[in-house]
Amino acid sequence: MADAPGPITRVAMPHTATSAGADPVFSRDHGGSWLPMWRVIGAIFVAYPVLLIILAPPGPLIAALALAATAAYALMIGVLARRSALDRRRESIAFAAIDLGIIGLAMAVTMLAPNQGWVPLFYYGSTAASLLLPERRAVSLIVIAGAACAASILTSDNVASAVIQGLSVSIIGITVFAMAALRRTNAALAATRQELATLAVIEERNRIARDLHDVLGHSLSVIAIKSELAGRLLPGDPERARAEIADIERVARESLAGVRETVGGYRQPTLDRELANARVVLDAAGIEPHIEQETDALAAAEDAVLAWAVREAVTNLVRHSAASHATIRTSRDGTRVRLEVTDDGRGATGDPAPDGNGLAGLRERLELVGGRLDAGPLPEGGYRLVAAVPISSVPVR
Repeated sequence: MADAPGPITRVAMPHTATSAGADPVFSRDHGGSWLPMWRVIGAIFVAYPVLLIILAPPGPLIAALALAATAAYALMIGVLARRSALDRRRESIAFAAIDLGIIGLAMAVTMLAPNQGWVPLFYYGSTAASLLLPERRAVSLIVIAGAACAASILTSDNVASAVIQGLSVSIIGITVFAMAALRRTNAALAATRQELATLAVIEERNRIARDLHDVLGHSLSVIAIKSELAGRLLPGDPERARAEIADIERVARESLAGVRETVGGYRQPTLDRELANARVVLDAAGIEPHIEQETDALAAAEDAVLAWAVREAVTNLVRHSAASHATIRTSRDGTRVRLEVTDDGRGATGDPAPDGNGLAGLRERLELVGGRLDAGPLPEGGYRLVAAVPISSVPVR
């Protein structure tokens, strides 16, 4: 349809998740102020079995199993600490398998060397599991670690001790899990805030693009028509030509003001004014207008979007239709107000795309207020544009 002074830029929304690798939105999340604390706790956990082996050397098999569990835990913590809270690689089944291996090693050591201080190895399994995703899998592994601890102790100690130790392992795991879940929630909130800010920028950019298209496209069309008319009138009717030139100056000044208002975000055309302008523009273009307004006062949003629809339709009429007659009619259809613009022109938009930038922007405006747009050539010739919006209960005039 209408030729835009510049194309309306359609900006793709940023993705918030990736199937492989860390989410770029969360890639900067490394735990913040909590990270030093996690490193200290992890270092203490890793150092415990090493110190126990040094201070009270067990047999070679027990030492090997304990060091294997410690190495596996250090590997998991070292890898997971470098990844964001919502990194989908935390869902890897390999991590769950390593964690189950840690729990199995802890059972073996505890049962082969009971009452020798190897119960903390089960905390490796529960705390490492708390950092995994999905959360249901993490909780399941934490429960398994606690149950395995209780079962291992039960073979050499009483039931009460086994239950208390098993519950302690699960409770510590759940506590770390809750802290990790809080971190994930904070990361998600930060990402949502960032995405909302990005979407606000995109929407404002698209709004300015739509408004500039409608303001400048219409005004430049009027200036071109009146300049052509003034050129034809100048030899024989200089007074009327002078009046047309004065109109050109007025339209240019209004366009400048319109651009300023668009950038400022408070430009709101009115339906009455656009209908009056439509009559002047169509007359100047040699198109006989027939305007019927059968609606009462409308709320600001509906009034403005229909005014934009009139402006777009008239701009397209002047530029592309080659029509001699045009009808603009507003009417109420139940709970909706309807604008219909028809002409007897050639029925083509003059634009290679089904919708030009103007119609695309107009459709977006209508959708924002729950309206819809239908536009296309008529079977008998000519072109019709229909814009319909729901009627609000708060009029503006």
